[in-house]
Amino acid sequence: MHYIISRIINRYLGELNDDIEYEKELRNLLDSLRDEIWESCGDSTGLCSKQVVREIVNRSLKSGFEIIITKYSAMEEAKSRIIDIVKKIVEGINEYTKTAIGEELINTSWITTPSTYKVKIVIKREIDPEARLEIINEAGIKIVLEPKHREVKTELTKGSYVARLVSRGVVYAQKRFDIDRNTEIEITPREHRPAQNNMAKLKRKTRRLKAPSIGYGLATIALGFRDPSTRIVYISIMLLIASIALQIIARIR
Repeated sequence: MHYIISRIINRYLGELNDDIEYEKELRNLLDSLRDEIWESCGDSTGLCSKQVVREIVNRSLKSGFEIIITKYSAMEEAKSRIIDIVKKIVEGINEYTKTAIGEELINTSWITTPSTYKVKIVIKREIDPEARLEIINEAGIKIVLEPKHREVKTELTKGSYVARLVSRGVVYAQKRFDIDRNTEIEITPREHRPAQNNMAKLKRKTRRLKAPSIGYGLATIALGFRDPSTRIVYISIMLLIASIALQIIARIR
């Protein structure tokens, strides 16, 4: 029996992609199930008590499935893929045992999605059109939703979550919340200010630097004329410059 069950498991192991996190976790679960069946049933006769097989599948596969499906329950693609493979494996085992021993060995009622609650998240301020709402569960699994009319509606399983409003790599709001019933949550992002053109900012900065320099020079000259001693020096310099200028003009004529 353990040999046939291993073949059934192997058939679906070949379909799993380790580059996809939830498929990698499902592979690890199925590997452990197969190893446990071989350790418990692997004698030379190839026979195994149906009670042993039933206990292993119900304990290992059922509990492992419930953990993974809850973890990825907000991701429709992951949820559908996990349920599909586990269901096919259990159905394959039941089909074999019905032929071999005249009965289906595994109850399949537990192969379903966990209960979910309706969640509405309301954003209490105008937001950037590029903004997205990230919802992250306790396992670090993130789903990204697009706010419509400043609100998001989704369904989540019981647990703790963080909602983050993100735009162009900036987090404008973050709130932690717990779900154990249908819930409405409000978040208030800080004000969004569109990024300014870099060239415009550079020109304004240049004008600010130039203006104080010119003003400072004029103010220095004005203060110099108030001081009698300095005023004589300024007048002498101005007369000297005027004399040189007149000499240059005379030579040109």
